[in-house]
Amino acid sequence: MSKVNQAIAQVQGLLQQIALNPTREGNLGLAFGGNYNINLADGLFAKFWEGHFGSNAQNRQFVK
Repeated sequence: MSKVNQAIAQVQGLLQQIALNPTREGNLGLAFGGNYNINLADGLFAKFWEGHFGSNAQNRQFVK
């Protein structure tokens, strides 16, 4: 497995762990303040949990 593929697999694993974390919203609030798009974040993490990482991800405004 190439270094790039290893890195991608590691990032996917980390994103899935974050998606499962019950304190995710609090952590995101701490990182971004109360001004982030909760619905967008929840939708992204739901996709990460399902294994949909997509290489064609659109630009998203995460912080309002």
